[in-house]
Amino acid sequence: MGSFLDDVYDILFKPSRGMEKVSREKNIWQGFLVYLVVSVIVTLSNTASQAGQMIEEFRGFPVSPELMEGMARFMPFLNLPLIPLYFFLFTAVLHLTVELLGGEGRISRLGAVLGYGHIPYIFMLPVSLAARYFPFNPTGFFSLAISIWALVLKVNGIRNVYNISLGRALVSYFLPFIFLFGLLVLFLLLAGILLGPFLAELM
Repeated sequence: MGSFLDDVYDILFKPSRGMEKVSREKNIWQGFLVYLVVSVIVTLSNTASQAGQMIEEFRGFPVSPELMEGMARFMPFLNLPLIPLYFFLFTAVLHLTVELLGGEGRISRLGAVLGYGHIPYIFMLPVSLAARYFPFNPTGFFSLAISIWALVLKVNGIRNVYNISLGRALVSYFLPFIFLFGLLVLFLLLAGILLGPFLAELM
């Protein structure tokens, strides 16, 4: 436990040293465990921040307040079964992407840095709990700041694992998202071309 707390301290306050250590000494299962715990904490923070908002939005519906509150508190947990699938799938795709760009490293080390690089998101829980006491909602600002923080850690970890430049690590991280976005745009264009005449006839 003490070693884990030391790792967390280094990652948060000495990020270069912390991620370099993780890239050498940790494996994908340790990274997944960290990722899973942090993701559960983020889910709890989403529950704390969104439950009240959802209750207000659906107040006019013919549903009892108790049932609505229970549904609002349960819905953020629906994504929990997808956490392992996303983590291992993204790790595999990212590993393939980095290797295609000339990097050489172990996928187990990549999983470790991706998991430990997720640690800054633990601060979303206190932010969400404190947001109700602010005259405005600061969650969006802190969420963006924490996302950038985690991105810096993960990209630095990728650079350590594959011994590549910072720029190549950054491109490798975003390339799968860019590719998926391109596929989505292509799918929508094809759907519009194929379904356009049919929809025109209906109108």
